[in-house]
Amino acid sequence: MSMNDDQIDLFDDAVLDLEKLPAGGRHVRLRAEPAHLETLTRLARVSDVGRFAADVQIVPIRGGYRVTGTLEAEVTQPCVVTLDPVTQSINEPLDRVFLPEEKRPADETASVEGLSNETLIELSDEELPDYYSGNRLNLNDFLVESLGLAIDLYPRRPGATLPEEATDADEPPPSPFAILKSLDDTP
Repeated sequence: MSMNDDQIDLFDDAVLDLEKLPAGGRHVRLRAEPAHLETLTRLARVSDVGRFAADVQIVPIRGGYRVTGTLEAEVTQPCVVTLDPVTQSINEPLDRVFLPEEKRPADETASVEGLSNETLIELSDEELPDYYSGNRLNLNDFLVESLGLAIDLYPRRPGATLPEEATDADEPPPSPFAILKSLDDTP
């Protein structure tokens, strides 16, 4: 996700003035208040985000900034089998590089090989950087994205199993073409 004008403004402390960032970096600790939790619940499309905290270190690196730390959260959503609430505790490591917008390759599909030699960052092709413009680095999008990626897509209550008829694999389902053919056979 690239940083742009449609950024999420959730935590004021997650928006950094890069001109005031010390050479040794800065530590930021964020704790969600009830209003933040409501917004995170809506953005994450879950039943409830009961807790959200992030501890990050922002360090200048040659050509940009590296953000590392941890994200902790508690998310509740329906079980995919029973629809009962399932709570997931999240403790996710964070590590992202942010580069100035002017370093963005013209071809978005270009690999990190396309970054200039001035940018001495060891990134694999899966770890493409995010970009920022101006003198402000807004980490809100990054934090919300990290939460979304850590959420279990198929939460299941411990011990929940599918009913026997749903797991019966003896007879394969009819093909869509067989169903259409049976419709043609009716008078």
